[in-house]
Amino acid sequence: MSENINNNNNNSNNNNNGANSEVTNETGVHVYCRVRPPNEAERTNGNGILCVSVKSEQCIEITTSSADLKGENDPKERTFYLDHIFPMDTTQSYVYKTAAKPIVDQLFKGINGTVLAYGQTSSGKTFTMEGVIGDNEKMGVIPRMVHDVFGMISNAEEHIEFQLKVSICEVYMERIRDLLDTSGTKNNLRIHEDKIHGIYVKDLSEYYVTSPEEVFELMALGHKHRAVASTNMNSYSSRSHLIFMLQLQQKNVFDSSVKVGRLFLVDLAGSEKISKTGAEGLTLDEAKTINKSLSCLGNVINALTDNSKNYIPYRDSKLTRILQNSLGGNSLTALIVTCSPSVVNEAETIGTLRFGIRAKMVKNIPKVNQQYSVEQLQILLSAAQKKLSERDTYITLLESEIKRLGGEVPNPKEIDNNLDIESSNKDDDLNKFKLRSTNEDDEIDSSSELDELDEARQQLKQKSEEISQLQQKLSEISDIIKQITDDKENLNMKLNDITNELNQSKYQQQDQNEKIQQLQLTNKSLVSDLEQSHIQRQKLEQQIDSLKACTISSNNEDLTNKLSSSDLDNVSNMKNNCILNLTSSNEHNSSLTQTLKDEISLLRQHLLSNCIGEDEEKERTVLLNAIDENIAKIAHLENKLNENQKVIKKADIDDQDAKDMLQKMSQLDTSMEHLSQLYQKLVEQNLTLKSQGKLYERRLRRKEERINQLEKSLIDAKAKYTKLISQCNSLTKTIENISKLRPIFAKLAPPNIVRGIQGGGGKSSIKSLE
Repeated sequence: MSENINNNNNNSNNNNNGANSEVTNETGVHVYCRVRPPNEAERTNGNGILCVSVKSEQCIEITTSSADLKGENDPKERTFYLDHIFPMDTTQSYVYKTAAKPIVDQLFKGINGTVLAYGQTSSGKTFTMEGVIGDNEKMGVIPRMVHDVFGMISNAEEHIEFQLKVSICEVYMERIRDLLDTSGTKNNLRIHEDKIHGIYVKDLSEYYVTSPEEVFELMALGHKHRAVASTNMNSYSSRSHLIFMLQLQQKNVFDSSVKVGRLFLVDLAGSEKISKTGAEGLTLDEAKTINKSLSCLGNVINALTDNSKNYIPYRDSKLTRILQNSLGGNSLTALIVTCSPSVVNEAETIGTLRFGIRAKMVKNIPKVNQQYSVEQLQILLSAAQKKLSERDTYITLLESEIKRLGGEVPNPKEIDNNLDIESSNKDDDLNKFKLRSTNEDDEIDSSSELDELDEARQQLKQKSEEISQLQQKLSEISDIIKQITDDKENLNMKLNDITNELNQSKYQQQDQNEKIQQLQLTNKSLVSDLEQSHIQRQKLEQQIDSLKACTISSNNEDLTNKLSSSDLDNVSNMKNNCILNLTSSNEHNSSLTQTLKDEISLLRQHLLSNCIGEDEEKERTVLLNAIDENIAKIAHLENKLNENQKVIKKADIDDQDAKDMLQKMSQLDTSMEHLSQLYQKLVEQNLTLKSQGKLYERRLRRKEERINQLEKSLIDAKAKYTKLISQCNSLTKTIENISKLRPIFAKLAPPNIVRGIQGGGGKSSIKSLE
């Protein structure tokens, strides 16, 4: 995360996310001097002799004189007047209240602030800035500031929301190190500048804090990573410039206005004399770099206080580049110079006081860093338009007066196009106009009016720029409102589409359910028909088995079981042939019998009519025997004929039974084939229904999943729609009813701050340090 170090760089104030800066009065750097008590080494080496004397709260004097100091005989060079002098017995609380508390108070107005501690090594800078955290008496500027900030938040109004961000870095050997980076990789960060952030350290860690304890934990983490070393003058000497940055953002929830204040608390490394510190090796290199950066700081202050110099060497050092806004820019700055009172450090003390005197001449222009709400922009626009109208009227009167006096009023477009030319010829035109006004003996001071006209035009130009900026802000706000409206309409359309799709899906699901129910009923019916077919088939099989079991005759049974239909046809043909042969034999036998009967009858008649002899008797006997034989044959043939007729009748009966059996078998085969086809068809239909049922089940599951997704999307869309409606209503009510809501909430106390900082209801939850 990047830390914004300079919100407005004289030219970038109005480009910070629509932020506007209300310019306050120009103010100088407030310089305070703190004299610490002498330490044990100074008492020993300097015999306890002090070189300084605090004459008053604003005057300090060097009381001793060293031969190597310039101006030793001039009392003015040894007397210094600053904003406040803190003698050796000054408490930490008094130093904070006098030097830092006013800047902390202005922080809540959206004004940037800076507190620096400058002095030689071991002069008490770190003790002044930090002290002993947790000790109410020895606690320094930074921890007291932290407690005050949270105490003021607890006493703020409830409709103000706060955000606090903390960053800590050090400038070590002209490298910017992030002291809150636990990875140890941010050891050479770069300084960037743009129109939005101003000057800032890229990739510097930022931590949101909600209590003093969290800030102190971050400070402890930063101390673990800070570069320190032991020298002859200080066993715990800081080898880098420490910069503690705190950003306070406060937002008014009623009118959405935002104020942002940034506080820089800087513990500078001390200037060193190598002969006194005994630095060598790396410590010597560190001392050289420290002295160089402090020299760059002095050069910047000298350039700022020298009106003849147009170039300010901010870029000569990382320290001055970071503090560019604190020195001659948008900030309230307090410089605490710390001094040693011992005579052994007299030269360093005088150098420190001279540095403070130069810094006191630096002028800053602190501004309120504020982002205006829509209502405030409308009020400013109305005021600007009113002033513009007044200016137009005034300019019109001036132009008419100039014309009356015989002067020429140039075209405003020509003024804009030829501004440089008019500026160069301004004096000549003014002299000519004065000459004409003198000849007319008019009492009006035309030059003064021209000056007023120029001033009015400049103010008009400034107001035009302000109006264009306000119109641009209003246009941006209108675009935001329009975008919110478009989003609302899009959400409504999406909501309607989702609702229609959901209804359509429900209808489709109902149709699918009905189809599935119909298919299930059809499936049950087909299964029932299939079961009945199985039962009917079993019955037919039983009938076939019973018919097969009937014993019409062993031959017919064997013939029926073994022969095919073609064999049965052959047998039937053979039977028919036999019947024909028997019939012809019967007919022949009948005719033969009839012939024999006729012959016998003739013979009997012949015997009766004629007398016969013995020979004839013999013949007659022979004939009678023949006749008897023939009669016996006839009887035999008749018997045989009867038997053949019985056989024929039996064969007819058997043939009819065989035909009936064949017909029944044919019918059974047809029924079996039909049942087999029906069974196969039912099996295929059952498989088809099962596959369709699975298909419909999958479709139904997909439909249900889609319906669940649509319902979830509908819920999300409704939530977004509700949220958007709530935002629109809140924005509308805020714009329309802000004047009515202010009296209602004016009496409410504790604020809301991001990440759970609780309001104190007018009673601070932070323990008092007094």
